Amino acid sequence: MKKKFSRILGVGLTAALLASLLMVAAPVSALTQPSVSVVPDDISDPADYTILFTVGASLDEGDDITIEFPTDTDLSGVIAGDVELAATSGIGSDSFSGVVVNIGGGDIVDEVLTITIPDIDGTQTLEIGMGAMVQVIVYDVENLDVPGDDYTLDVSTTNDRIIRRNANAYVGFRTIGSVKDVIGYDTITRY
Repeated sequence: MKKKFSRILGVGLTAALLASLLMVAAPVSALTQPSVSVVPDDISDPADYTILFTVGASLDEGDDITIEFPTDTDLSGVIAGDVELAATSGIGSDSFSGVVVNIGGGDIVDEVLTITIPDIDGTQTLEIGMGAMVQVIVYDVENLDVPGDDYTLDVSTTNDRIIRRNANAYVGFRTIGSVKDVIGYDTITRY
């Protein structure tokens, strides 16, 4: 009886273990926190913002990437040809780089830039596969007037509705050309 019970227990535990392994869902990928580089990082100057993130869901032609810049960022200098898109290969997609995205009138509202995945040349569709690292370069963004290291930038996509925030966008101090610019004198005399 004891031997029969051990066999039943062993078979039952093995079946339970196999069933639990089959019921485990594959991990879900999600949009990652963006990394932002601002060059130059001088206040009130036009700058290039390079934004890197990984998508959790694939994006096809016509889908959107939405970038919300810090409050009071001036995007009025961003015009057609001022946004570049690149991506590594993802699930079901090839890598690409240097794709210029034409920005239209409704693509910028206040500090929010909406980038629609373009049809490259009418014959080739652009796809960003799940798990691909995406690079967006936005040229001619007017930096904020006040230096700081706590500016945030939010990124979301059509298929990744969760907004990911970057908390380390940095805008520094204005570069000063000479001492005269600071104190109004040509020379400083030491006593």
